[in-house]
Amino acid sequence: MRHDSGKLLTTRYLILTGVLLGIVAFAAVSRATGLRAHHNLQIELFPAAGKLTGIDEIAIRSDAARVLEFQISERVSQLKVEVNKKSHNFNFENGRIKLTLEPQEQSSDLLVTIYYAAIFDDPVPVRPANADNPGYGVTATISEKGSFLLAGAGWYPELA
Repeated sequence: MRHDSGKLLTTRYLILTGVLLGIVAFAAVSRATGLRAHHNLQIELFPAAGKLTGIDEIAIRSDAARVLEFQISERVSQLKVEVNKKSHNFNFENGRIKLTLEPQEQSSDLLVTIYYAAIFDDPVPVRPANADNPGYGVTATISEKGSFLLAGAGWYPELA
C-alpha cells in the first residue's frame, strides 16, 4: 500500500478550510454605516507555494451607500470584483478595495463577489525565544509544515 503524503496534507488543509469556513461565514454589521453583510467564503491553501486563493460572496444591504470599502491584505494579487454577477471597476490601494456603486446599485440588495490570491510566507522561527506570543510574531504563513492565519492578517475581505 502506497502512502501519498501530499494527498494527506491536502486532506488536512481541506479539513482546516472547512473549519475556517465555519468560523468566517458570518453576518456583520458596520456601526458607522449601518451596512449589513453576510459572507460565504471559500478558500483553498497551496502549502508548497505558500499560497491562498479565495472567493468571498458577500450579500450586502447597501442602504443608499455610494461607496463600499473592504479591507484585505496588501499581499493580495489576481484580484477581481463582481457586483451582482457582473464585473465591476474598483480601486485597490493600501489594503483597501474601494467600489463606487452605480445609482441603480445604491439602496438595493447586492451580491459582491471578490476573487483573490495571496502569498503568506512569514518566516517562522525554528526555536522561538519565548512562548508569550503563540504566533511568535507571525501574522500569516502557509507551508507544508503547517499554516497560521491570524484574523488581522487580511486573508479574507472585511467590510471597512
